[in-house]
Amino acid sequence: MKTSKLKPALSLEQARDILPIAEDIASESFKQLTEGHFSQAFSFETTTGDKRVLRLGRMLFSFQADQFAHDRFVSADLPIPAVLQIGNIEPGLYYCVSELAPGVPSDHLSSEDFVAARESMERVYAAIFKTDIARSNGSGNVDLTTGNAKSTNFQVALHEEMLERDPKFLKEQCAKYNINPILIDEFMRQFDDNIDQAAAERRLIHGDLGSDNVLISDGRVTGVIDWSSVGYGDWLHDYSRMEFWYPGKNISATEFAHKYELETQNFEARWLAGMAAHAISTLDFAFHHESDSVTQWLREHLQHKLGLSGVK
Repeated sequence: MKTSKLKPALSLEQARDILPIAEDIASESFKQLTEGHFSQAFSFETTTGDKRVLRLGRMLFSFQADQFAHDRFVSADLPIPAVLQIGNIEPGLYYCVSELAPGVPSDHLSSEDFVAARESMERVYAAIFKTDIARSNGSGNVDLTTGNAKSTNFQVALHEEMLERDPKFLKEQCAKYNINPILIDEFMRQFDDNIDQAAAERRLIHGDLGSDNVLISDGRVTGVIDWSSVGYGDWLHDYSRMEFWYPGKNISATEFAHKYELETQNFEARWLAGMAAHAISTLDFAFHHESDSVTQWLREHLQHKLGLSGVK
């Protein structure tokens, strides 16, 4: 099978013939969907008329995280598609069959349709951050086996994540791809200057909350997908990530906090530390996975993220 560095590259026919789902697919219903960075996605109807999604990828953990999120956190206010089946195709290649949530990713909406759906999105974001996580402990990425996280608080979790980044490698790659290497030092300094003051209440966070992971139909959210970075931490970390990638599309974080009664203490330190962490982690992703599209985006936008205030 032909594959790429980030994800499989199966043809429509190859994907459709994957066992054991092939015999359950209604004729002519199998179609390709918009893909993520790590998986291919296809929609189909079963022979009994149920609508499903098939995803193919190399990261088993990602599919298991979606199953975990649905089993633990789905509610009337937080729609998460159910994972119905996970299996192995060949060594290092997995499939996942889920319920199909109708609609399109919100980054595919027109400006007018996005504004019309924004309040529904806000309510779902607030539902994520207000989900009851009292039966778990720890901060940072979730251990799917225990439902807990290993760090004592989110400041420690973020600091540990930053220690995993190699500044020398990042600077070398920046120079190679025509991104100013000095930005690495600047974002690292911004992180170090703010992380000690970035204490916040422990909440459920999606970890990669953004318009491509929120499905919309008729102006309302029908599903929140891709929970591979699910964790416990600072809600503002999720919200600042949306502003990092989609500046100005959502209401300001301060307005959102007041509207949905979320804590704002240490706001600016939390925001600046989070934006610096997003910058460094995105650079690390782009360089390690050789993502030309993300590298190009960083080349055009990264400088403008430095020192960006969240107070509006």
